[in-house]
Amino acid sequence: MLIAGLNPHRPFNDNYRGFIKLLAGQIAAGLADVRAYEEERKRAEALAEINRAKTTFFSNASHEFRTPLTLMLGPLEELLGRDGDSAAVTASRDEIELIHRNGLRLLRLVNTLLDFSRIEAGRFEGVYEPTDLAAYTAELASTFSLGNGSGRAALCD
Repeated sequence: MLIAGLNPHRPFNDNYRGFIKLLAGQIAAGLADVRAYEEERKRAEALAEINRAKTTFFSNASHEFRTPLTLMLGPLEELLGRDGDSAAVTASRDEIELIHRNGLRLLRLVNTLLDFSRIEAGRFEGVYEPTDLAAYTAELASTFSLGNGSGRAALCD
């Protein structure tokens, strides 16, 4: 609260009026700055809360995806580790390897998502390394090859 009064010993002329207007303008500008600062602080807090919620969501989703993937990949690795004497195992080995590769690829994506959420939360420092873009693109394109001879594209490979 501010209480201001006029000096009864000074005449209220244009100079005095200008001073009072200047004082009122400065007070109004100061109050506007405080309001703007409060609004900006509230906006920053809201954005930080949204960011925390996003990071929590990515972390939870990554953990939820990782568990069933691990449970799928364990038996697949056991199947692939068996000797291929059985005709059924030999015939389905290509499909099992395809499923295994896709599971590993999905697990890498989930781990990357989890790493991203850790980086966003400030609990992990990113490690940058050069990448051979041509080799990466060739590997990515190979996922769409006709690997099983049936004429079906292995879109999830």
